[in-house]
Amino acid sequence: MKKRWLILVLAFLMAGCSSEVIIQRGDGTDTHPNRNMPLPTEEEIWGGIDKENDPSEPVNKRENVFRSGDSLYFWWGGDHWYEIGDTEARSLCRDPLCTHSTDACLNVMAKQTNAVWRVGNDLYFMAETKNSPCRSFVRFSLDTSETKVLAHPTEADMLGGELVGRLGNYIYFSYRRELEKDEMTFEVHQVPEFYRYHIPSGETVFLYEGSRGEEMLQATGKDSELWYRNTSYTLMRADANLSEKTKVSDAKMQTFALVGEGVFYLTRFSTGESGEIRRLDLSTGKDELLYENATWFAYDGGTLYYALYDPVESFVRDRRDPETGKMKEAPIIATNGNKIYTVPADEAGQGGEPVTALDSLVSDGWSLSTTFTVTGGVFIGGARHLIEQNGTRGFAYAEWAVDLTEGTAFEIMRDEVYGQ
Repeated sequence: MKKRWLILVLAFLMAGCSSEVIIQRGDGTDTHPNRNMPLPTEEEIWGGIDKENDPSEPVNKRENVFRSGDSLYFWWGGDHWYEIGDTEARSLCRDPLCTHSTDACLNVMAKQTNAVWRVGNDLYFMAETKNSPCRSFVRFSLDTSETKVLAHPTEADMLGGELVGRLGNYIYFSYRRELEKDEMTFEVHQVPEFYRYHIPSGETVFLYEGSRGEEMLQATGKDSELWYRNTSYTLMRADANLSEKTKVSDAKMQTFALVGEGVFYLTRFSTGESGEIRRLDLSTGKDELLYENATWFAYDGGTLYYALYDPVESFVRDRRDPETGKMKEAPIIATNGNKIYTVPADEAGQGGEPVTALDSLVSDGWSLSTTFTVTGGVFIGGARHLIEQNGTRGFAYAEWAVDLTEGTAFEIMRDEVYGQ
């Protein structure tokens, strides 16, 4: 097999290349050519990073909220990325005169990224690339509004571009490479290729070529390892070079949180709409049941927040029957009973107290969605509300941020749905 290369371009996104660095990617005899390179030191991984406010953790595995210091970045589908402050959510682009329609606009550049991380006054994300099947891994300066492309493949068989996770000063990302077509099925096979960027030094290395269908999901940095869930819902951990990988547990996990020397996790829903919240002690291997019939949980600052399966009808909307084309009544169900409970993490397993800061939303007719997150004492989650237009009952779906100490709430984004 011929040698393969990745071009790393250090240039402004909209300008010509000022320099370039070429990194060897292997010769096909070893899918992990850098297996034997030295592991990063603790200083290389964590130098200058406050572990107590670790930005590596994707604070919710389905709400698409990314915390970096005091900043929260939230994705609302399509090309909607927002920076969440104390009392508002604003678009990434801060220029009040910008039309958010040109390639130089931060909103446009970041619309296809799957994560945003902030380091100081720099944002790191995958940028939309014109006339290319690959996205560019970029750094955007909030001080100067300058963008530098840190990585972009130039080969015809390379596609996509996804951020995998962050471990302190390291950001992991991947691209997909097309293999030859299957002569029997004519299916084009693809394999992922994994890379790592070091923020202080600007060094990028190719780590390895994965197997078909391999993904590293919900990746979270801890100590000197990257913890993640694979496509089989199994929790794994890998060294900083991604060369040595270990299965943590045989349990199938919907979501997880690393807390001290333990792992809180929600078991995969094999049937129905709920599972078990359990705690795995990494030092002893003890795996204990905390709550049955749970629909979701989040961990924040020593506190566990969880919801239990308790379906209640919130309101009735009108929905078009796909067979008859006529409208019919369809109830909106809050599977969590419109309640979320809180308990100190070291008392998990005991009965918790309802989160009263959400009472005003519920009393105003909002139906809480199943998934949510809590970070820095701020609840972020979706909710639905009855609306009516020309005699048809629909619902508004909004994402809310609620300060659990002050009880103040504001809408991040809203959609309205009728008849669907």
